[in-house]
Amino acid sequence: MTTNVERLREQLRGASQQAIRRDHPDFERIYREAVGQGAARDDFQRAASAVANVDTPQFARWRQLLLAIFDLELAITRLETARDLLQVLPGEAVCTDLRVTRGRWADYTYGAWLFAAQAALERAERLATRASRSLIKPHPSPEAVVDPASLSRHLKDHLDSIKKLRNPQAHGGGTVDSFADRRRLDELAVLGVWPPIEDILEHFPSTTHPLQAQMAHEMTLQYFAAIDATAGLILSSVDWAVVQ
Repeated sequence: MTTNVERLREQLRGASQQAIRRDHPDFERIYREAVGQGAARDDFQRAASAVANVDTPQFARWRQLLLAIFDLELAITRLETARDLLQVLPGEAVCTDLRVTRGRWADYTYGAWLFAAQAALERAERLATRASRSLIKPHPSPEAVVDPASLSRHLKDHLDSIKKLRNPQAHGGGTVDSFADRRRLDELAVLGVWPPIEDILEHFPSTTHPLQAQMAHEMTLQYFAAIDATAGLILSSVDWAVVQ
């Protein structure tokens, strides 16, 4: 089933193609003459060189919009990958090949999922901001949502929640803070013992990891729904007939 993100991308692709043809015909002419049939990589390299000094100032807003949705689609793909990797724990043979333990795998994939989740939500928010400024305000539909904060309202609570989860991972906390709260470091200092990092990580596959994997699965679905709802708002807020 086609998502709103995909529909928005196709609308932007079509509108931007018309825009560059209309506003910069010299760029199109020179590029098409140089690229020919585009049958080989060299054709595209030659065409890129041919238009290297041909300015396209009127295309700037379209370039920013295309970049924003490309960045979002890439972030969505990375979030899907991070979620899927977190759902599994490799067997002994795979761990040996990768030179990691199951505990290290569980710890790292959770951190990767946190990073990917925040990145995807932030990129959706950036797309909403750029769409509001460059598309909706100049070309609003009758039911337009113009304010960027209102446009990205589906994302706000999710961004707040993922930041609370990721900040301890990125900036200190989490497992480290639990040691301080339980005064484990005080106890280990009495014994002159250093915390056994590998032993701690090896508890994750049987304790922390199942909960994190389930949470990540459920939250990722919620994030994708919020991102798609935001793309839907952008679509319905633009008078595309005027844009094109």
